[in-house]
Parts: sequence; structure tokens; C-alpha cells
Amino acid sequence: MRPKLIVLIVLVVLLLVLIIQNLNSVSARFLFVTISMPLALFLFIMAAVGFVAGAILVLVYRKDGKKS
Repeated sequence: MRPKLIVLIVLVVLLLVLIIQNLNSVSARFLFVTISMPLALFLFIMAAVGFVAGAILVLVYRKDGKKS
């Protein structure tokens, strides 16, 4: 297996453990909106937002011709 794939699998497993262990409800405030949701859902949403942001950055840099 490639090292990047192994690191990705380990990170996903750690994220899942973190989410499963935090099922209590929390309130999240952003500007003028307050939302109450399980912490696990909040962590999952934030992880997804981070993934999408990273994917967009990769696409932007590849489009500019700055391939790594």
C-alpha cells in the first residue's frame, strides 16, 4: 500500500472514533444563528467542510498550472 493511503485510512478511523465518542448535544453559534445538534454531527460537518475546502484548493492550484 502507498503511504498516503495508509495515513488517510488512519485519519479516517481516528475521525470516526472521535465522532462516535462524542454523541452529546451542543449549541453552535455562527453570527446570528444558533443551532443545537449532536456533537458527532457537528464534527462530521466540519470534517466535510474541511475536505471540500482542501479539494477546491487542489483544483485551483492545478488549474493555474502549479502541479506538484
